[in-house]
Amino acid sequence: MSSLCDRRSGPCCARVRANHTPKPRISNRIIGTPPDEPRCERGFSLVEVVISLVLTGALVATLMYGLQTMIRTSASHRQHATGAAVLMRGLENVKLQPWVPCSSVTADTYATTTLTDLPTGWTLEIASIETGSGAVWNACPGVDAPLERVSLVAIAPDGGTRLRADVVKRTP
Repeated sequence: MSSLCDRRSGPCCARVRANHTPKPRISNRIIGTPPDEPRCERGFSLVEVVISLVLTGALVATLMYGLQTMIRTSASHRQHATGAAVLMRGLENVKLQPWVPCSSVTADTYATTTLTDLPTGWTLEIASIETGSGAVWNACPGVDAPLERVSLVAIAPDGGTRLRADVVKRTP
């Protein structure tokens, strides 16, 4: 017994060394531990180690899943914010261009090709040009009306994100 406790120091072993008497009582024994071995000399059982590894693994897996979700959500929000900025630049560009009657509309009317400072890979397209009075809209070219609605689409580099917005122009 003295050789087991001599290898360790501390209050546990000192107390066990002073008070230990080897009594083989079943109620005090832990399975797999000899009855005369001091309590401070016992290690962890295989079951305890396996349970702690499983719990640690589950915790790490949960944290990694949460981190992955956070990164994916952040990237999605960044892409939508960039798309909204591209769309606003296009809407401002169309708004600043002079009004063109619906009967004179061509494919190059309200061209957005003058925007050269778009983020890499982003494209801006005119989806439609319609004329009307506010309640009913008809595709151009057609009959002139007091209002024109120009629809723009911002397309992400991967093609997955598409944002659309309209600007209404009034006759001068």
